[in-house]
Amino acid sequence: MSEDNKVAMEESRRKPSGTSLMQRILPALATPFVMQVTILPLVLMAMKFTLLNSMFLGKLGVLLWIIHLIRKREHDGGGLYSHNINIDHNSHPGHSYYDKIYV
Repeated sequence: MSEDNKVAMEESRRKPSGTSLMQRILPALATPFVMQVTILPLVLMAMKFTLLNSMFLGKLGVLLWIIHLIRKREHDGGGLYSHNINIDHNSHPGHSYYDKIYV
């Protein structure tokens, strides 16, 4: 190789003298910001669909609850229902307190 080619190759390998540290680092610093800005609409859209999905499921749950209440009221005759209302313990054979004392 000639001496001129060696000098040209050495000069091309050197850093350009006009670039500062900020000019070299700026693209690396801007990359996270650019990635966040491009991903932000996708994240907001996913949050919106999640919100709409939860709203729909909540309304569906309330609707099913109301249907359940209506069907239960039709079958039970309405009002509050308790398991111990109108139970006469003396009417069951072998469960009468009177039978245990006097018989």
